[in-house]
Amino acid sequence: LNLWQKLVLWAALLSTLAVGLVVSVKIGGGGNLHNMDMFLISMLFATALAWEAGLRQWVLSASWRSWPVALLVLGAAFVPASQGMMSARPVTYPSQARADEAIAAIQQAVDEALSQGEVLFMDQRQLLTFGYIKDVPLVPEYEKKLMMDQAMADNQAYFAPFYADLAAHRFRLILSEPLWIRYQGDTSQFGNENDAWVRWVSEPVLCYYEPVTTYLDLGTQLLVPRQEPLDDPEVNCPKPAAP
Repeated sequence: LNLWQKLVLWAALLSTLAVGLVVSVKIGGGGNLHNMDMFLISMLFATALAWEAGLRQWVLSASWRSWPVALLVLGAAFVPASQGMMSARPVTYPSQARADEAIAAIQQAVDEALSQGEVLFMDQRQLLTFGYIKDVPLVPEYEKKLMMDQAMADNQAYFAPFYADLAAHRFRLILSEPLWIRYQGDTSQFGNENDAWVRWVSEPVLCYYEPVTTYLDLGTQLLVPRQEPLDDPEVNCPKPAAP
């Protein structure tokens, strides 16, 4: 490689490494380096270029092989992989009968709610996409991941119409992941993310809606309008903006 090619290669690697480190620490509390995908893909391309440029011949040659080097290469590959291997567990899912039972109950609740008003799927929208739950108009602006992004950004303008809809009981039924009012603080690994969600989403929803059915094993909760807003001095129920 000439000088400019080397500079481009190193710039790509260092920039994606820096971005991945910053985002991984900022989102997820540094619990893992789950946003290093750009850097890993850049490394993959760099390794492929090196492999074609002579790395293959060097690896296959016998000039570098010795017991110390072989042990070092083995350790470099095995030690990082062993951490994941030791913590691996079988993936378990609810039974098909349990899933069918929950889907049937959700469909019944949806049908009853649609006869009175709108239904909001904040979560589990794949049930609509793949037709497991039918005849539910999609409300795109109030989706869990979008709301989480706006909560992390403290976007009050985004949530103002949401709070007005909650106070007006626009939705006769809301389907969400289980909502709790539990602040964790900065000391928890994902405390900032949790607290942003609780402040901007969980508290306001639970102020005006109450859970009627919760499927903890399925990560799903059904909520209906409260007769009166939640009366709890420790809960800050948002007041909808005046028209």
